Amino acid sequence: MAWEPTDTIAALDELDELVRRAGTVPLTEQVRLDPARLDAVIERLRAAVSGGPLELSYALDQLAELARGAKAIPLTNEVRVEREELYDKLDRMRAACARPSREHLPPAVAAALGAFDELLENAKLVPLTMQVRLDRAKTLELLDRLRAARQEPSPDAAAALAELDVLVHNAKSIPLTKDIRVSIVELSELLDRIGTA
Repeated sequence: MAWEPTDTIAALDELDELVRRAGTVPLTEQVRLDPARLDAVIERLRAAVSGGPLELSYALDQLAELARGAKAIPLTNEVRVEREELYDKLDRMRAACARPSREHLPPAVAAALGAFDELLENAKLVPLTMQVRLDRAKTLELLDRLRAARQEPSPDAAAALAELDVLVHNAKSIPLTKDIRVSIVELSELLDRIGTA
């Protein structure tokens, strides 16, 4: 079954409503939430994001981690969570839902971007970061393939390709491996810019 952004957006709206209606913890920027309701919304989100963009799953994992680490409020069945952190995760997931279509692209460019997407989907997350581990040689090969496919790019696509080149070539190596670590958010944004320009 194909991923449907509208299902994810509906679940994100439900989470947004839950946070907006939540009471606040006095003298803080925290909200009071019922952990059972929060877990239920996260599970609906997990079902809704299945098959969606990789950064959507990463942001959801971070949201789930935030919920698991929430501190209990004494004498209640509620937990407290930083409102700003919740909205940061919500914003990231909403941005991932707004992925542009690539139907207008030449087949070679769409195939190269699809290969990058597949590489990202199979990449391992670097713990406690928004970075992924990528095989350096495979990533450089895909970058060359994308550059060759995107003949005579627009100025914005050329700039995004140049930024992608810098991002990949300046990526930090992971010791004792042939892998590099790259920001999933930056990489996804650059690929989207290349695909829409």
